[in-house]
Amino acid sequence: MTRDRQAISKENVKEQIRAHLSSIEDLPPIGDLGDDEALEGILDSINMLELVSALEDRFSVRIVEDELGWENFSTINKIATFLTTKKLDQSAS
Repeated sequence: MTRDRQAISKENVKEQIRAHLSSIEDLPPIGDLGDDEALEGILDSINMLELVSALEDRFSVRIVEDELGWENFSTINKIATFLTTKKLDQSAS
């Protein structure tokens, strides 16, 4: 599998999200958190900004302010879908 294909794999994105969330000291353990369980109430605004910054760096995407919100960031699955689509759109441009 090439690096580009790996970078846009939804499973790879979910792994990266989980890894970053696990590294945030003030969050409860996320090991049992399901991919469709709400992150609202777990992530505060600072944690969200840290996550967005880490994902931008890891996947070489730019997430703009109007893309931030629970419609794209409410669950691990929604974040992964959003990033995968964004990366594919960026690659197609």
